[in-house]
Amino acid sequence: MNFNFNKIKFISKDEVMEYIPEVVAGIMLITIIIFIIYGIKNTSYEVSYTSGTVVEKYEEHYTTNQPVIDPNRHISFKTIHHDNYIIIAKVKDTNLTAALNHQTFYEHHNIGDTVKIKKQDRYWKGEYQGTSYFIVY
Repeated sequence: MNFNFNKIKFISKDEVMEYIPEVVAGIMLITIIIFIIYGIKNTSYEVSYTSGTVVEKYEEHYTTNQPVIDPNRHISFKTIHHDNYIIIAKVKDTNLTAALNHQTFYEHHNIGDTVKIKKQDRYWKGEYQGTSYFIVY
């Protein structure tokens, strides 16, 4: 069997270095996907519902400046107005609270009103990790 070494193309070091960022990005992406799948498969939640009483309501109004770059690469700032409508409720039979930032819910509930609260117990590989409470609207 005769093998012709003249047909083999040798890759230069510069050509190899050119593809390193893509290879590293691909490996990182695959690693992240594996960790996400692992997390999803090993995390579970137990959901139940309870009630709570609205104990606090408040509004926050503030502005921030966001930089904007035009086609000529000049930077200007755009003012953005933020409005938060926070309701805090004490969870029944606990000293814990749950909060919600939702304008319509805020407008239709007053201090002392009873609200529905979602209780979510989190487990990692069957081991209890903690409980979160969310106001349901």
